[in-house]
Parts: sequence; structure tokens; C-alpha cells
Amino acid sequence: MKHAFLAAVAALGLGATSASAITYSFEDLLPGGGGSLIASEFSLDVTAIDAGVIFSIMNDVAVSEYSPRGRSVGFEDSLGLLTNPMISGTNVSFATANGNLPQSNRNYDEFVFAATQGNDSATIGDGETLDLTFELNGTTTFDDVIAALNSGSLLVGLHVISINGVDPSSDTITTIGEVPLPAGLPLLLAGVGAFGLMRRKRKAA
Repeated sequence: MKHAFLAAVAALGLGATSASAITYSFEDLLPGGGGSLIASEFSLDVTAIDAGVIFSIMNDVAVSEYSPRGRSVGFEDSLGLLTNPMISGTNVSFATANGNLPQSNRNYDEFVFAATQGNDSATIGDGETLDLTFELNGTTTFDDVIAALNSGSLLVGLHVISINGVDPSSDTITTIGEVPLPAGLPLLLAGVGAFGLMRRKRKAA
């Protein structure tokens, strides 16, 4: 069986899937594995609901050359934002589990979910979705969750198996934060904007 560990990144330019849903993509966590080949076949939607949030992990490709399957999911919630998870989805069967994700250099052990059967039938296959619904802890808001995802304080890892034609056949992918701007760049951009405004004012005069 082939496995991959992917990393989800904020999908800039794609916008929200609804008024309160944000889509993230995945990237290979460690270089040299099969995750880079199949990362684009998975996505993560984060949706606000009353007093909670839904994490929808989707295997977006109906027919794939590699046919990867999501086997287990782990959350690294260092700020303690989430609580009381519930599991649902289409044509998948997952349950809470213990331990860390395979091939991970992080813990991802605050919340762990794994397919309930040893074969592929319970995993997140082509065109299937796993929904993980959480309540928000204390005064936590949906904006807090998104800020934590973007900063890397909240990470979602996905262990992917059955990557056809790739050796080794196991790897792992995970969410990562937004790439920060280089130091001084915001001031430089602000200066360029101010210079352009001054030029327009002079022309208008």
C-alpha cells in the first residue's frame, strides 16, 4: 500500500465556498515522498456553523491516475480551540483513534481519526468526503480558527495510502500557515502606494 502525508495551505484567490467557508489546499509535508504527486487531489473546506465549525476533507478527483485514499486525520490544536468532535461523511467510516500520524514530525494528537476497517473501503476514496464537526471552546470564534490555521497554530494532517505507482507507498500531508511577507516589504508597498497617490494629485492640479 502507498501512503502520503500532505500539507494544506490557504487557497488564495479561490475565495470562500460560501459566506463563511474557506478552502485550503494540501502540500507534501516532507520532501521526496509521493505526497507532492497527489496533494492537489485533496482539499479542506472550513465552514462556520452555530457555535461550531466543520472541517470537510475531500478527495476531489473522481478518476485518478494515483487513486490515493485518506486513511487517518490528525489535529494539532495547540491553542485548545476545538472540542467535542463528531464524524460524518459520504461513503466513509471513521472513528476516533489514539497516537500520532505516520511519517509526521509533529504530534497531531489532540484529535485523531482513522478509518474503521483494514481495507480501503472505509477510507476517503475518489470523490468522497469526510466531515469532522467540532464545538468551539469557551469564547473561541470562527475567525480565531481561521487565524490559527493561517498562522500554523492549528494544523490538520492527513495520512494518505494506496498511491498507485509510487514507492514508498506511504506518506503524509498537513496544513501549513500563510507565507509571511519579508520584513520591510509592507512599508515598501505603502511607500509605493503613497508615491502613486502624490503623482495623481499633481496631475489633477
